[in-house]
Amino acid sequence: METVPTLKPWEGTVLKALTGEDLPKPETCTVFNSDEKGDRLSAERILKEFSVGNRGLNTTLWKSWGSVPMNKGQLWTLSMNKQSLEGLEKLDMSPSFRFGRLKFRRKREKKLEDKVQHTAVGPKSSTSKADATVPEEKKQDCETKEPFNQRGTSPLKRHTVYQQKDIAMEEEVVKIESRCKFLERKLRKNNVIIFGIVDKDEKQFPEQVLNTLNQHLETNFTKSDINNVYTLGKTTNAPIIIEFISFFRKLEIFQDKEKLKNLNKLGISISNDLFEEDRNDASILRKHLKQVLEQNKTAKLRGYKLEIEGRLYTARDFDEDTEYEDERDTEEEESDCDTIDSDTKKNKPVKSKTSEEEKKKDKSSVKRRHASSPSPKSFQYRNTRQKEKRIKK
Repeated sequence: METVPTLKPWEGTVLKALTGEDLPKPETCTVFNSDEKGDRLSAERILKEFSVGNRGLNTTLWKSWGSVPMNKGQLWTLSMNKQSLEGLEKLDMSPSFRFGRLKFRRKREKKLEDKVQHTAVGPKSSTSKADATVPEEKKQDCETKEPFNQRGTSPLKRHTVYQQKDIAMEEEVVKIESRCKFLERKLRKNNVIIFGIVDKDEKQFPEQVLNTLNQHLETNFTKSDINNVYTLGKTTNAPIIIEFISFFRKLEIFQDKEKLKNLNKLGISISNDLFEEDRNDASILRKHLKQVLEQNKTAKLRGYKLEIEGRLYTARDFDEDTEYEDERDTEEEESDCDTIDSDTKKNKPVKSKTSEEEKKKDKSSVKRRHASSPSPKSFQYRNTRQKEKRIKK
């Protein structure tokens, strides 16, 4: 008769199933994947690509919780164990995917303290409909927010930052404007404008212009000295622009002034090619040059400046409405008015107050500024004033 062996009780470790908080919680992450040629990949295909492209990354325990369409792609929510998350962290949360990399973002759960509903602070609790519709989390954020002045930077600091940016932008604009003017002058440096040539032959137009210059100015210009010749407009009296290759060949036109005067008698005039601002400045300087020469004073034009008795002036130093008056005359008038001898008081009658007031007004109306040493503030003021005048015109 067979005897059944008696089983001994288990003496090893007791294994129990984990329940509740003892269970390890899965880690959730989000990742964005763009659509390829309009085709959306499935979750299985994406997980397979991750496992193939990254060694040591096991995606068998991963789970997909769906996707949301976003910016021509899909935002996937994936859950994984802790070991897989550690593997992602070793790869800087950017595992390789096909020919590139995808960035994972960890999705953390909110703390229990944030989920607790706080009661209303104060002696009276709000019972309005508007308060009932607002969620408790938003109420909590509004209550815990710091005042405006304490959040980040103050409005005054922000204002100073914006002011500094505006100043930097203005300086940059001034630099760009000066650079544009420099390039514009450089482009027109070798150019000459001719006025008064009426009969123009379209077939032999360059030869005709060169022949007139060579005939009246006794020069030997050829086609090799010129880059281009064209008219500004389609009228018969349209001015002609000649672009010389070298600046020195252009200067040969202005060497003999008597021959240029003879050309002016024939109704043909030659001048430099200037852009609009330089043309306006040149007209202002010529106007004041005539006024100074009428007073029998020495004056010359030197480029974009006017030399009057050894002093240089620019167009900005003159106002278009006022005429030029010498400083010496005004100083003598002031000295005569201020210092009067006793003998002259006895012999001559005392001047009336009205005449003295008129003289003071005349002196105040005289506007003189020296070009060599203008202050930066007055320089900026004059620039803005001139711009306003041009806009009004």
